[in-house]
Amino acid sequence: MLLFEAFVTNQNGSKDNRHVEDAKLAAEELYSRLKKKRNKSDVKVDKCFSILGAMMLRTGWSRDIRILSESCLVVRPS
Repeated sequence: MLLFEAFVTNQNGSKDNRHVEDAKLAAEELYSRLKKKRNKSDVKVDKCFSILGAMMLRTGWSRDIRILSESCLVVRPS
């Protein structure tokens, strides 16, 4: 399983489901990159708080607290 964060933009757009559309665009972009063997993150930071890591701890998918400060793959649709 590959987990990633979608770089969501334009939350004040005119459509009620803009967040869903942005996530779909990010998933399509990731799929395109994986076919080209390119899965590099669009966002890099030295220090972060991983919401994805928090979710993994909460669900029991991980028990390693260090996951909270690990950056994850972020996809910004082009």
